[in-house]
Amino acid sequence: MRRKKNYKGLVIGNQGKNFCVGANLALILMEAQDDNFFEIDFVIRRFQQAMMKVKYSNRPVVAAPFGMTLGGGTEVCLPAAAIQASSETYMGLVEAGVGLIPGGGGNKELYLRHLQGSMKPSQTAIQDATLKTFETIAMAKVSTSAEEARDMNMLRVNDRISMNGDHLIYDAQLVLSLDEAGYRAPLKQKVPVMGETGYAAMILAAENMRLSGYISEHDMTIVKN
Repeated sequence: MRRKKNYKGLVIGNQGKNFCVGANLALILMEAQDDNFFEIDFVIRRFQQAMMKVKYSNRPVVAAPFGMTLGGGTEVCLPAAAIQASSETYMGLVEAGVGLIPGGGGNKELYLRHLQGSMKPSQTAIQDATLKTFETIAMAKVSTSAEEARDMNMLRVNDRISMNGDHLIYDAQLVLSLDEAGYRAPLKQKVPVMGETGYAAMILAAENMRLSGYISEHDMTIVKN
């Protein structure tokens, strides 16, 4: 995001019924049926690039979610410098519920939340973060409130909650205080992963979910890919 004169930060929000219910799946389906996979890939890449600009912006970006904040809506919030959420915010990466995988960086951002910012986490911490992230995404979990979203690590400890939705955008203007406090974009870092060991652990966890009736055979296909 470009740095301009008198630009102190950015609030991402709106005053509609919901913050964002995700991508237009009907449009994506039509593109797939027409074999326009280049177009689908282009849109996904542009979205990923936009989210990285949000994360590494020189000025703070605050997301102000409310109501249904699903799929790409959650992926818009996770890389933001801060979140000012309405108390009635229902967040979740729900793509697995319709046979898809979150494509806007939400998997990675939620995983990093579970690692709690550790630059050199232990193998145990990496495994725990991997399985927690996998379970949340594979089961398409959605928070029933902003407080539960915090429990799910979609909101951080220092992210704020507005009890009055009418004040949400006003409250989100905390970007001004972040800038005045000398906000600096986070440093880029390598993402530690478990590799083949982690993949095997996820497959085992998924198989247990399938045997318990939490996911279907088709869900297993999504997991393996």
